[in-house]
Amino acid sequence: NIYSVLGHLTFDIRLMEIYAVCEDKNIPVIAHCSSATVRTSRTWIKNIDGIMQGKSENWKVFQGNKFIFRANNKAEYFNHPVNWIPVLKTFPKLKLNLAHFGSDNEWEKLIAGENNTWVSRIMDLMARYENVYADLAYGIYNHKIYDFLRRRLEDNKFLFEKTLYGSDYYMVIVEGHFRSIHMDFLTAMGTKIMKQLAVINPYNFLFR
Repeated sequence: NIYSVLGHLTFDIRLMEIYAVCEDKNIPVIAHCSSATVRTSRTWIKNIDGIMQGKSENWKVFQGNKFIFRANNKAEYFNHPVNWIPVLKTFPKLKLNLAHFGSDNEWEKLIAGENNTWVSRIMDLMARYENVYADLAYGIYNHKIYDFLRRRLEDNKFLFEKTLYGSDYYMVIVEGHFRSIHMDFLTAMGTKIMKQLAVINPYNFLFR
């Protein structure tokens, strides 16, 4: 489980060694990919290790320090889905779940017509890499995204087959009674979609 906003990048050179093993052994990786209630308390973050692609298309190691004060800026820097591009270019078969699908707020932005959202970035990665999935998690409470989400799942084969129902029950109860939220979401999606999201896709992600 990768939780980068604690103070490390997804493409930290030490993690790259772990991804190599995960890809080789078909071990699923789950990564927090939305805003961050839990995050590093540091504002001056030292010795951030990672890799970057140079003009010659070769990957280069870099190390740096970063001053980040606001929580949203920490999430933007450490959790952004584009941070997975160098990882997936290096390990294109890596089995990866980008948990929380960018957050329900990013879904609302997409619904409002914004194209460059975390959700659209995650969808792009899901389309380009066969083993990249995303789970809905906390966002299932948000009725505003239900119709749009259902239509997208009905119209897009790769979304239908690679979206996971992540209940995140210990967090979503902040928004109300879990059973009520679960039943509202189930009713909005229908039996076919729910079976795919909650049974078939999780099985494929974990065991295929």
